Amino acid sequence: MTNQTNHINHTNHISPINKTAIITGASRGIGAAIAKKLASCGYNLSLCCRNSSDRLKALADELQCAY
Repeated sequence: MTNQTNHINHTNHISPINKTAIITGASRGIGAAIAKKLASCGYNLSLCCRNSSDRLKALADELQCAY
């Protein structure tokens, strides 16, 4: 049987299968780090923040250029 959900394989790499992640608090700290990791793994991202829209835009631009 094939599992069609995200999983962490034996090498601890996250394997997306056409997945999108919604990340709250993405403009800094842990949220930004999670956004960078998931973008590097091929996820589509929806980034959200409460106040730092300039930081969020900068992160989104960085991730679009890098991945």
